[in-house]
Amino acid sequence: MSILVPFPAQETVFLELQSSYPEVKFLPLDDPIMSKGPGSDHEHLDALRAYGLTYAEGEIIALVEDQEIMHSNWAAKMIEAHSGDFAVVAGAIENGYQDPLNWAAYFCDFLNYQNPLHAHQSSDASDANISYKRDVIRDIQSTWQEGYHELFVHQAIVSRGWKIGIEPEAIVFRMRIGMRLSRALKERFIWGRHYAALRQRTFPRWKALLYALFSAILPLLLIVRKTRIIFKKDRNVAIFLRVLPLTFLLLIFWSFGEMAGYLTGKS
Repeated sequence: MSILVPFPAQETVFLELQSSYPEVKFLPLDDPIMSKGPGSDHEHLDALRAYGLTYAEGEIIALVEDQEIMHSNWAAKMIEAHSGDFAVVAGAIENGYQDPLNWAAYFCDFLNYQNPLHAHQSSDASDANISYKRDVIRDIQSTWQEGYHELFVHQAIVSRGWKIGIEPEAIVFRMRIGMRLSRALKERFIWGRHYAALRQRTFPRWKALLYALFSAILPLLLIVRKTRIIFKKDRNVAIFLRVLPLTFLLLIFWSFGEMAGYLTGKS
């Protein structure tokens, strides 16, 4: 196994880490997008993922995040799942940091990937815990070369007849320590805007405007959907109800972001 860490070239702390972890390959990316910095934009994450994919050479190429800890059998379960006919395998995502804001952000982004899950074929998956057969991700390189967007990558994969599988035992734990509400709300807006801006590229203008209008009721629809999911899973229900107001607030800012993305087309 090889580990690649793409990072913004101006973040010198990674150079210090390199001396401590000689077995890890650190990949500095000097790019105008990087100068905006984390939290000000979502594109820096897309650029870093694409940069890492460009240099990855393994038969199976996985994407995880620096704020995650993998379960001890994560790699074994990913490899085992790839022995079948899945071109892509995504794993479960759990919250590992017991803080109300972390729980709220987790419920916003990753509730669908909380165990219990069952192994099954899916049409989409999260880029926070996913692995690709090298030949598959290379075949659609034009889709992610300028920036990895899971929406377009997975659409391209499914359109070619390849299968995406979910493996419940390939687990990562989210450990985002020190998150602040102001930063979280800003991110919600930015990430919602980015998501909508990407989607509206494939829409006629009238449809983008309709989706922008629909964004006004999106927080309510999302919270109802997530409530149904948590009760169906019957796990972490108490903490979900406890942080429900905070989750709803984050979803409101996400929806504002979506509205801006559909109206302006800008990430």
